[in-house]
Amino acid sequence: MSHASLIGCIPESLENLENLVKLNLQRNKLSGKLPDMFGRMAKLQTLSLDRNHLEGLIPKSIGRCLQLTMLTCQGNRFSNSIPESIFQLPLLWSTKFQKQLDCL
Repeated sequence: MSHASLIGCIPESLENLENLVKLNLQRNKLSGKLPDMFGRMAKLQTLSLDRNHLEGLIPKSIGRCLQLTMLTCQGNRFSNSIPESIFQLPLLWSTKFQKQLDCL
């Protein structure tokens, strides 16, 4: 759903997609905070959120996505901290964050 001109918040109902492996929402017009539901998406391997209007904290619950290998969220307005739990994910090999974010 990259470049799809999606507008508004990321719907919590995405968590109903139990077998979702890849979610690419980059280059849309999504806004608001990242919902905690990402931590309940057990099979999620790739999460791309680049170039939207998302803000607030990156939820610690993403650290429960044990299959996550890639997480990108550049070009948003996140607060300046990355939860330590994200860097403890066993399969995570690729991350891209804004330069000004710090690790918590």
